[in-house]
Amino acid sequence: MFRFQPKFFSIQLTLNSMRLIVLRSGRIRHFAQFTSDTPFLKDGVWQKQTAQDFLKEKLATIAGLHGNTVALSLPEDKTFTKVLTLNKKIDLGNEKDILTEIEQYIPVPIQDVYADWQMVSSGIDRTAIAFTASEKKFVDDLLSIFSQLDLQVLALEPESHSLVRALLPEHARSEAVCLLEIEETHSTCVVQEGGVIYFSRRVPNGSWQNLCRSVRESCQFFTSHLSPAQRPVDHILLCGIRTPTDGDSLQQIAKLLKYPVFLAQPWGKRKPPASLKNDVTAYAFSVALGLSLRT
Repeated sequence: MFRFQPKFFSIQLTLNSMRLIVLRSGRIRHFAQFTSDTPFLKDGVWQKQTAQDFLKEKLATIAGLHGNTVALSLPEDKTFTKVLTLNKKIDLGNEKDILTEIEQYIPVPIQDVYADWQMVSSGIDRTAIAFTASEKKFVDDLLSIFSQLDLQVLALEPESHSLVRALLPEHARSEAVCLLEIEETHSTCVVQEGGVIYFSRRVPNGSWQNLCRSVRESCQFFTSHLSPAQRPVDHILLCGIRTPTDGDSLQQIAKLLKYPVFLAQPWGKRKPPASLKNDVTAYAFSVALGLSLRT
């Protein structure tokens, strides 16, 4: 059987910016980043007309953008991602029972969210399930923005899932790794083991001391409460628009975190665009790139 990959482009919408990547045959054909003076989100609610007008204007300026199919990311602070460990065996086909369990770990009624889950492990009297949930109104409003632009949404996923796909090749996912995405106003800490996201947390940027303490505590919490074998985090990978790239800064951050720290390689084996090769902006495209790598 032949398998045809639909042509699509990937978009990450942040508070006031859009990042876009077009990947074809493993090569980056187009990339773009635009910033709006007016936020797309206000008090956690999409400003739909603002976003529509901005997207319509900017997408029209990108030459060679073919097709009307797009993959989108969900802001990490608008999703709930967790691994549930239940002291009983549960049937993954029993949707009602699983949703009942998930509802205990989210701050809104289960009928108000879209939820997806997967089995992590299962035994006679123990089951671990990874789930992601997001409020229906937030998702529906995002989808309506693109529907009004006559764009078809192929996929929608949390930023943390895209980060893992972009920054960790499959052979590197067996270790417990923390991904730290440092953005303009906030940072996102994601801890994964075996390709499963056990922990995701978004924190406002402050001093490096406070940020590193928060990340260090998150890694320690993973080991003591979430890791099946209580495995320590092996190392931390840095990405994001505010990623420090000089050796002295990295050494200082590693000292504050008390973990080995490395710069992520968001482009992997893919050749980065020449204009981004030595530019810290390259680290801002990790989520959009991860979306583009969906198969």
